Amino acid sequence: MGTAPRRSRPPGGPSGDGAPAAGPSHDRKTAARKATAEDATAEGSAAGDSAARKATARDAAARDAWADAYHVLSALPPGTLTPDDLCLLADAAWWTGHPDESVAARAQAYSGYARTGAERPAGHAAWMLFYDNRDIGRPGAASGWLHRARQHLDALPECLEQCYTAWSDAEEASERGDVPAALAAARRMSAIARAHGDRDPPAGRDLLAMSHQVHAGVLLDHGRTAEGLARLDDAMCSVTAGELSSLFTGWIYCLALTRCMAAADLGRAVEWSEAAMRWCADRSADDPFRGLCRVHRVQVLDLRGDWPGAAAEALRVCAETGPHDAGISGEAHYIAGDIHRRRGDSAAAETEYARAHALGRTPQPGLALLRLAEGRADQAAAALRLALTDEFDGTGPAGPFGTAQLLAALVEVELAVGNARAARVAVGELERLAGTGPSSVGAAGARGTGTAPSTADPGSVDARTGGSEDADLAGSDHVGTARSENASAASAGGTAQGGATHPKNTGQAGTGSTGHAGAARPKNTGAEGTGGTGHVGAARSAGTDAVGDGPSRAVGADTGTVGPSDAVPADPSGARDADGAGPPLLHALADTARGALALAELRPDATTSPQQARRPLCRALAAWLELGVPYEAARVRMLLAAADRAAGDQEGMVLELRAAHAAFTALGSDPEARRAAALLSRAEAHDQALPAGLSPREAQVLRLVAAGRTNREIAAELCISEHTVARHLNNMFTKLGVGSRAAATAFACTHDLA
Repeated sequence: MGTAPRRSRPPGGPSGDGAPAAGPSHDRKTAARKATAEDATAEGSAAGDSAARKATARDAAARDAWADAYHVLSALPPGTLTPDDLCLLADAAWWTGHPDESVAARAQAYSGYARTGAERPAGHAAWMLFYDNRDIGRPGAASGWLHRARQHLDALPECLEQCYTAWSDAEEASERGDVPAALAAARRMSAIARAHGDRDPPAGRDLLAMSHQVHAGVLLDHGRTAEGLARLDDAMCSVTAGELSSLFTGWIYCLALTRCMAAADLGRAVEWSEAAMRWCADRSADDPFRGLCRVHRVQVLDLRGDWPGAAAEALRVCAETGPHDAGISGEAHYIAGDIHRRRGDSAAAETEYARAHALGRTPQPGLALLRLAEGRADQAAAALRLALTDEFDGTGPAGPFGTAQLLAALVEVELAVGNARAARVAVGELERLAGTGPSSVGAAGARGTGTAPSTADPGSVDARTGGSEDADLAGSDHVGTARSENASAASAGGTAQGGATHPKNTGQAGTGSTGHAGAARPKNTGAEGTGGTGHVGAARSAGTDAVGDGPSRAVGADTGTVGPSDAVPADPSGARDADGAGPPLLHALADTARGALALAELRPDATTSPQQARRPLCRALAAWLELGVPYEAARVRMLLAAADRAAGDQEGMVLELRAAHAAFTALGSDPEARRAAALLSRAEAHDQALPAGLSPREAQVLRLVAAGRTNREIAAELCISEHTVARHLNNMFTKLGVGSRAAATAFACTHDLA
């Protein structure tokens, strides 16, 4: 910095006070002293300005004005930043979408702490660098930083920073299947947060809530659903009560939503996605949590039938997520593809699936269902088998919901090609996943135990044996429209670990730590981890009440048969609890698939009954209606219409078709609406053509009389009383002018009612 010019003395003359004039050497010394003083003044002024700027940045961070904090700190000379300043800069860089700058700044902060022997902040910075690098796809660097974090923290007396290494211990133990060690680490994290949270109460509250989430994750990962969700509820109480920092609020929201969708808990997903979006509404436009939370909102809207809202939100997700959140954008594109597919726009659907795939999100089962609608069933089956093989091997999208979607789609494809035996195997896997079948780890979601069901089945039966109209009701395309596409369910599926974070900077006495919240690193929760939103419904084709081939089993890779399983005794998918109960969403999926299979395997020899299809389908319809999933409810109504037709209940079939048509029309599912309309028109025309003024119910009773059924059997078949059957018989005899069952049977045979 320059100095002010000095006034020159009169050359060779006396000074104003009569002293002799100063020589050149004396002048240089005087100037040097003045310059030094002026430089010191300037440096002091600069230091004061730097301190003021840092204070401004800290104030901005405290207000979550991260863009302001980043602007101020990034403009300061690097040499003026302390390790604490660099940590703050790292946080601000992440919140504003500069992850590489965040890593660089935090690495410098770590070096500063390590040089001065500040073990606790050094260990904390190293642990955050572990998460930073893991989040942006640098596993080698991540492993190294985690090792350093443990080197700094493990030998210390118990302190709050050790919550983070306990957190990592729990995740690692859970991943390798060591449940006792994982639970012990989660409990240790909670105990440390309770014991040492008084040193930094905000950090203590954050870490205690996160310890509940970590504990919940271990339980959910290993099948203890009820316990896991209770722990998750505990963590969410702190979130919704506003007790946590913005960092942990957003991070736990994202993880909880991911876990709910992966576990197929739609009720909690709806509740918490709405709460998350209310929280996000007050956040700045560049807040990274907006896109992360919004993708779960997209999944919920899609399931609930608000397809325009889901499509609009999907576009916003893509606009709000950065390049390091490609999986989130991929999930949004996948859901958009499902919506286009169900609306009948195959070209747009294929475009969105391709975008999802390019971003790392598997396009299954949606793309396979698109291929099925195009008549390429073999290609669809091959794609689904491969996706399920990846799932069983632990390399595909994790979570029971994602696996259930793939299995439900496979049931539809197998029944469409007449491979009922392979469909039966897939139904059995789906029922075990839902907790309604025999307990087995061969079920989907097991890591490395079993393989995907196969369509190769030399003993398969034709799923389309119930006559042309039954086949049409169950899914065959006789009306010039594509097969209906299955609904999109939200996913989640990712592994329950779901996210990497920059947890709250706990600081340490004497280090000057600011103690402010760091930046969250939620791991791509919308990518393959959610299991996607591809397919909730089961096949429209039909099936029998036969079950899979035995208790503990793994699915045969080539034959569709089953054999003994060498798996552990608990379902690691997290879908079913210790008491065998599964989430209602999985129950609905399993019942839909079971009903479709039972309908497909109906035989005219009366060895099977339509009631075998109606029972699970009625349960499924009730569940979908209660869950508020209209597309799936309408699809089940189409299956029920086919079951009613097989039972001779023409009136019941018409009622189901009308309800389904209304639902499809309201949703904008044009292919399904056209199919329902065509079948409804045909059914109503049939009603108008009934002879002798018979009502649909009377005609139904007449068919059963002609089949040799007794009044008691007819009552059981139609779920009515024997008294009602007798009344219908009296009315029918009067209209036909007959007086015996034999005469009524003869009338039925001559009028095509037998």
